[in-house]
Amino acid sequence: MERSQGRRTAVLAALCLLAACQTPSMGGVFGKKSQAGGVSRVYPVDQKQAWDIAARAFRWEGAGKIEEHREDGFQLTTIVKGASTSYAGAWIEPAQGGSKVTCVVDGDALLEQRFHDRFAQALSLLKQGGPLPDVAPPLPEGLSRCASDTDCDVGTCVEGRCRR
Repeated sequence: MERSQGRRTAVLAALCLLAACQTPSMGGVFGKKSQAGGVSRVYPVDQKQAWDIAARAFRWEGAGKIEEHREDGFQLTTIVKGASTSYAGAWIEPAQGGSKVTCVVDGDALLEQRFHDRFAQALSLLKQGGPLPDVAPPLPEGLSRCASDTDCDVGTCVEGRCRR
């Protein structure tokens, strides 16, 4: 009995170690995407604009080289922040009213929602008529949620947040 308990403990410890040791990978990005993972938003821009904005959002978050697979509709990159590494992809597809952008991340140096916050921020800057800066502007904190421009005390409603 004691021997059986010891084996179970060893197997359980090995499984826990395996689960903890899974490292982020580009394969993880494709795996999540194939299982309908990631976060998608539809933006009121054409695919070329969405492509450029997605690349800028990645760069603002510290992306290295961005692999562009335009013919297949996706970009891939790696983001390293301190000891954390993320592998990320953005899929851009036509959608009613604009372009559907899906961000999929494997790792903890970037979150899908942060990518979309950056995308919406870039879109807001472009709507104001300004160029997109090379260096990431600070993300406004505490932006209220909205369903339309009438919900915003200041600015316009972009992807569910009031933006200036």
